[in-house]
Formats: sequence, structure tokens, C-alpha cells
Amino acid sequence: MRTENEEAREEEEEEKEVVEEEEEEEEEKEEEEEEEEEEEEEEEEEEVEEEESLDGGVGGVGGVGGGGGGGGGGGGGGGGGKSRGEAAQRTPSPRYRQADPPGLPPKQLRRRAPSLGITPRQKPP
Repeated sequence: MRTENEEAREEEEEEKEVVEEEEEEEEEKEEEEEEEEEEEEEEEEEEVEEEESLDGGVGGVGGVGGGGGGGGGGGGGGGGGKSRGEAAQRTPSPRYRQADPPGLPPKQLRRRAPSLGITPRQKPP
């Protein structure tokens, strides 16, 4: 026959185990959320790099605009330290940017036209 102390001790141990399991589950959820956030950030960085590489490839036509200079190496990621060695492309300053980038394919040019101040041609009456 067990004493009350033994029963109380066993109950405490069970409660501790339950609390520890809950904490572990919370930590796992947090880690998963952090990983998802990091993946989203990396995807956004890749999208920005793609856009910037398009901009950087535009300059240099006729000596105007100047291409984007090679930026510094990518910084190390937080937490896991997933560093990327890709050089960040710098966009030319807006003052020297050409109004109509000749290097863009027509589809992208159409998409970016409003932001570049390009309006569609209209036939005179």
C-alpha cells in the first residue's frame, strides 16, 4: 500500500512531464514558424534580386544610365546562419535611370511602363 506522499510525488512527476511535453510542442511550433518566415524572407530576397538584376542589366546603353554596380556579398542569415554568397545588385540612382529601358522584353516593359512614366501611344485624330 502506497502512502499519500508517494501518490502526491507521482502526480507531481506526471504534471511535470505534461508541462515539459507542452513546452516542447510550443518550441517546435515556434521553430517551424521561424523556418517558414526565413523561407519567405529568402523568397522575397530572391525576387528582389531578380528584379534588381533586371534593372542592373539595363544601363550602359549609349553610355547613359550606367549598369548596377556589383554590391557587397549577401549577409549571413539569422539563427541558423544560412549565409548566401550572392552579390547584391545595386540599382542605378533614379536621377540617371533611363525612362525607357531598352533591355527589357516587351511583356515586362508593359508591366513596368506605368511606374517608369511610359504611356501607350495614341493615334492623332
